[in-house]
Amino acid sequence: MKRRLSILMLALILIFAVTATANVQQIRKSITKKVGAFHDSKDFKEAIHMPFNLKSQGYVFNSRTISTSGDASVRNESLTPDTFYFTIHIGKAFFKSAKGTVNVTLYASKGGNTGYVPYNPSNGSGGNPPGGGWTNGGTINANTPPTPTTPSNGQRVIIERPNQNVTFQWGDRLKGKQFKIRIYTENGHKIKEKTVSRMRYSIDGDKFHSGVYKWQVARNNRAGFLTDIPLIGNAFSDWSNYTTPTLFRVERRDYGYNPNEPNYPWNWGDNPNHPAPNYPGSAPAPTYPNYGNGNQPAPSNPNTLQTPTPNSPARDAVLAASGNINFAWSGSGSQFEVKVFENVASTMIQQTVSGRSLSVPASRFQAGKTYKWQVRSKSGNMYSPYSPAYRFKVQNSRDQMRDALEAQYDYRDNDLAIQKLESLQQDEEFGGQATIMKAEALMDQSKYVDAIKELQKVLKDRESKDRKKALYNLVNCYVELGNKSMASMYAKKLVEEFPGSSEAVEASNIIK
Repeated sequence: MKRRLSILMLALILIFAVTATANVQQIRKSITKKVGAFHDSKDFKEAIHMPFNLKSQGYVFNSRTISTSGDASVRNESLTPDTFYFTIHIGKAFFKSAKGTVNVTLYASKGGNTGYVPYNPSNGSGGNPPGGGWTNGGTINANTPPTPTTPSNGQRVIIERPNQNVTFQWGDRLKGKQFKIRIYTENGHKIKEKTVSRMRYSIDGDKFHSGVYKWQVARNNRAGFLTDIPLIGNAFSDWSNYTTPTLFRVERRDYGYNPNEPNYPWNWGDNPNHPAPNYPGSAPAPTYPNYGNGNQPAPSNPNTLQTPTPNSPARDAVLAASGNINFAWSGSGSQFEVKVFENVASTMIQQTVSGRSLSVPASRFQAGKTYKWQVRSKSGNMYSPYSPAYRFKVQNSRDQMRDALEAQYDYRDNDLAIQKLESLQQDEEFGGQATIMKAEALMDQSKYVDAIKELQKVLKDRESKDRKKALYNLVNCYVELGNKSMASMYAKKLVEEFPGSSEAVEASNIIK
């Protein structure tokens, strides 16, 4: 009986502590919840009350910090002067048990004064944290965004060489551990949205044309802070507000005339004094600007072909060094010229094709190296301008799988994991595993129909070593979709083909 009680106690662990300082009281509590297999995700309503001895002295709650681990997340927060109400959500798959811990620190001060001196963890007293940086009595709201520094508002960013990075930096009084940066055009077209773990982010300058762009950054409050300054306010969002958009102007100067091109177009950049990125459509005729040792003659056959749009590999794709690498694009025209190169002086492929795709054996590329590709329309001796050059990297299959595992399970970045896994799906060694992992990433995004399509690919091979996992995940998908008949059908297959396995034992409960 004692053993049963001790096991039951593990399902709910409460650790309670009060830290007193001259200015701030900290009340800490750790709560662990567990949900067994064959149960849905569950919510637990919780409340932490002000200790009576503090309440009698006039202390009130005015801020909190939270950290979570395992399968736990926090919802529906409400902070009153003497109680913190919240809900612990344990998310899980139907067949798996789940466990998570929530650590809460509540800050209290007398009389509701939110201008108290921050708690100093180095010596347990009020005052500024080690190294200074805070004003006595300073506080900050959790919704307050970080402070953009570079590029500053109105700053001009000059790109004058290939492979030049543009670096974004910001400051944050709370010294957050995680941030999300958004970069987009003046008209709102997204260039990049990225979650990072430091207060700077660099992006390839090839993503920008000359023009005006905006950027914003927000702090992830759930990820914690590198300072113990108390927050103010009664409601806390997962993320701070985004900063007011910071505008900056990009000027490209990596231009020049390439006499080796068979015909027009010239390799124009975006010289701000002579803008002609889409020449001749946007430039006055018949005059042409002079560049360098210039006085170049106007082309005898001005080109009216439209520049194609590269689709795959996408910018900064990482591809497996096995199977084929497929280049695909969209655009009008019947013929296209594809160019793949390592650098300006080393062109690997320059080939004319009649469709909108080109498949190249991955063995032609060296694992660990970075390449670029671009495409242009062709009609006889006439060419459109080249599309922007998209950079991609080739990795051996094991390194690619390692990166995919890291993206999916360490960083919980399912989109990045899917991108890496797609190029592995044709790999002889890792193809089946990559397809299973891609399906699981889609399931994490609640894209169960798409996940089912991927899992069906594995089932086509009855000898696949990944067949058991495919059947198991199919059962889960149909359970989530509420399709009991299909869930039962695949559960029966799982029991018949893999009797006695843990997956079959779980699936038998569906059949019953």
